Amino acid sequence: VGISVAFWMGQTLGHPGGINGGTRGARPSFQHEMDADGNEIDSCLCPLCPELRSYLCGALARIARAEPEFILLDDDFRHSRHNPHWCLCPLHLAAFRARGLPDLPRRELLRLALSGEPGPERAAWCAVHEEAHLVLGCALGEAVRAVAPNVRLGLAATQSCWDDLDLPRLLTAMAGPLRPLVRTHGAPYWVGGHRPAHDLGAIVEQVRWQRGLLRQVLPQADELHEG
Repeated sequence: VGISVAFWMGQTLGHPGGINGGTRGARPSFQHEMDADGNEIDSCLCPLCPELRSYLCGALARIARAEPEFILLDDDFRHSRHNPHWCLCPLHLAAFRARGLPDLPRRELLRLALSGEPGPERAAWCAVHEEAHLVLGCALGEAVRAVAPNVRLGLAATQSCWDDLDLPRLLTAMAGPLRPLVRTHGAPYWVGGHRPAHDLGAIVEQVRWQRGLLRQVLPQADELHEG
């Protein structure tokens, strides 16, 4: 009948209620992201959590067995949906130390990395946060293709500038040998709810994403267009 079926996965990192059994339920208690005071951020799970990676790989593999046209992760595949846009959980602290950052209290480490002019400390901070998503995205794409080699894994994008992410690089890591897929950011229902500068910033960034990257584009309308 000319209809293709895809799967939109609404929960990965930043909508964890169902995945994590609510805030603390019967399912495994994954590592949440943490703020500068060591408090768990209930709205976001940590992409470095190995148990979460295993769980998501298994879930996506089960979905891929149905061979949908593609699988799209929601726009929660990022650091905390609103703030603080970074993580200071034990897994990230260990990754920072491995990158050469000193073993400091959380607030001092945050100040060192993000205050003043850019330097090697900030570069290491950003690299850890970006690689956390790249490694997880690559693992998820491989889990899908191991079951269904032609099923693509894509992402519903959001503004990435606070997440230390290069979105085209992430999309390519997820897609592997297949054509990358992205749902761009900026729904018509935003009218009246966002400042014009906010919306313009989203448009400018997504124009940058489109340069030199062959992919399929799903605008937030939500109709499918060939890019």
